[in-house]
Amino acid sequence: NNAKEIFESYLQSVFENKGEGWEEKTIHDVSKELFAGGDVPKDNYSKSKNEKHHIPIYSNGIKDRGLYGYTNISRVKEPSITISARGTIGYSEIRLEEYLPVVRLIVVIPNASVDLKILSYIFLTLNFVKSGTSIPQLTVPMVRDYKISFPKSLEKQKQIVSKLDRL
Repeated sequence: NNAKEIFESYLQSVFENKGEGWEEKTIHDVSKELFAGGDVPKDNYSKSKNEKHHIPIYSNGIKDRGLYGYTNISRVKEPSITISARGTIGYSEIRLEEYLPVVRLIVVIPNASVDLKILSYIFLTLNFVKSGTSIPQLTVPMVRDYKISFPKSLEKQKQIVSKLDRL
């Protein structure tokens, strides 16, 4: 618990104490694509991986990194970050393999201005605000306007990531 608190404190300080050469942009500004997943393909998925169904389906949730099952359809083929929009709101995961997002799982595919891992660390510092009365949820329009700060230089971004990875 102490180690986690020390890491979280350091992580917060990295992004609060911006240095020279940092910029502020919205999540939309640093996204090549930003969208929410759709429905589960009812007749084309399996709870277990097999020869036909080998592409992961991810939904909202922490358990098993949000793994819902498998299909042969992919919507995302590039490295990305998913953000849970329901239930465990704000939980994020880096996804490196192709996959199918479902149940309104938010997908962020970063553009070339920001490193995938630094974006993931930034998301850990955000307190995503929820909407909805009976079932709180996060929406793409809510996420797109969040302002984030990071170094303009990809080299500096990678240095920060390296230090955070070591911690």
